[in-house]
Amino acid sequence: MNRLPAAVIIGGTVLAQAVGLLALRPLVEFKTGRPLTDPGGQAALLGMKLGGFDSLDTGRPAGWLPQALFLALSAVLGYAALRAAPDLRPRLRTVLALTAAVLLAAGAADLLRVALEPSVTSSPAERFERMGLDLGRVPAAPLAFALVTCWLAVPSYLLVWLMSRHRTVREVLASLGQRVDDAPRVPAASWRDRRDAVSAALLPVLLLGLLGGRLLQHGEVRRMDHTSVTFDPDLWRPYLPPPWIGRLAGVLYPALRLRPLRTETTAGWLATLGVFAVLLLLLAVGLGLIAARVDGLTLARLILECWGVTVLASLAAAAAEVWVFGPLTPIVWSHELSAFEVAGSRALRFGTVWGWAPGLALAGMTAVLRRRRYGT
Repeated sequence: MNRLPAAVIIGGTVLAQAVGLLALRPLVEFKTGRPLTDPGGQAALLGMKLGGFDSLDTGRPAGWLPQALFLALSAVLGYAALRAAPDLRPRLRTVLALTAAVLLAAGAADLLRVALEPSVTSSPAERFERMGLDLGRVPAAPLAFALVTCWLAVPSYLLVWLMSRHRTVREVLASLGQRVDDAPRVPAASWRDRRDAVSAALLPVLLLGLLGGRLLQHGEVRRMDHTSVTFDPDLWRPYLPPPWIGRLAGVLYPALRLRPLRTETTAGWLATLGVFAVLLLLLAVGLGLIAARVDGLTLARLILECWGVTVLASLAAAAAEVWVFGPLTPIVWSHELSAFEVAGSRALRFGTVWGWAPGLALAGMTAVLRRRRYGT
């Protein structure tokens, strides 16, 4: 897709998101008759509270900088996703890319919100380390807002495509140098090269799974001293992990873990492996589709597409944890937050922080395969 239709579509989408940030709160308060500070007056989506992220407070950086970052990244990443489309015809790949762009923007805004939020800890680094343990007052607010607004580009996308089918509009686009026909297809890589590239791209995720989170997110634990313990006792008795693992623990999604913790029951660990298998399967499918046309992608676009696939796969794994494996291993959370608020927020942070790694590995393996293929 060329510049003009991409700019029109994403400009309208970001404008609608900005209006939502300004108008959603008063509309919800008017409908419910309660302020959003009242838990009973908060609107919800999939069990996640919408109040919080749409509450702009220009008097402090944490009240408006995350929202500004969300809008800016939504515009940049959404425009890049549309520019990668071969033509104006709506495609599932482009719709998923637009969704991933909005979710990635929400993940970055969430990380910035946590870093700027006042806390009892003394530094942003310490807040970063505690990110996986202390989710804040409304942890899923950026995720919920992203899920509400990620579909906004689709109607504009369809409208621009339908308009482009009109002869007059096609002539205008052609006079402006806009391509309205299909772009030439890039030859697909061989199945063997795709397999090797995807295997290399999955290695960083497997290594992160071996590290795993230090926290047991579910309640399937062994009995110790006649009480049910929901945290790994290594956190408090008698062992503490090395500092470098502690620094990463805040952005390691607890359910994406290949090693059992010693308080965990066998059923709980098997359910955790099931969640990880969902992530790997979806990630492998998405990376395989990217690897099939890797020769037509620049390095930056390759990494961005793999980043988006990682975010989508992580969020799908969180959904599987809650709605597929949830009856077997219910998530334990004591602050009246829903299971998907906890799982979805942690998965979104995981995908946002580590999504570049599969893309970088895929790019490196592709370069090796290209040298092997052409002998250069």
